[in-house]
Formats: sequence, structure tokens, C-alpha cells
Amino acid sequence: MPLEEMSSFFNTRVDGYEEHMLKELTGSGDYIEVAKLIPPTKGLKLLDLGCGTGLELDEIV
Repeated sequence: MPLEEMSSFFNTRVDGYEEHMLKELTGSGDYIEVAKLIPPTKGLKLLDLGCGTGLELDEIV
């Protein structure tokens, strides 16, 4: 699939993505649980190798 088609595919779905991930998937509360595992350390560096819109990072920050 050409790059332009993939971009269009994701752009048309981005608005409902986070709502779907938070409300409709089993275990979506895990974002909060994962955030609790990160120690509140000043100057902590975190590398996120995931994909998506950053729901986990929102909870961590």
C-alpha cells in the first residue's frame, strides 16, 4: 500500500482511537497501572518505543 494511502487510513481513524482504546478494550485501565510502576524520580529519562497517541505517557507524566 503506498504511503499516501496509509496516511489517509490512519488520519480518518485518529479521532476515535483514544476513546476506543480507553473504553472498549479489555485491560485499557492498564495505562494507569503501568504509570504506577514508574518511580517519581527527578530527571528520570524514559524511552517510549511504542506506537499510538501516547496514552501511557499521559498517565506517566
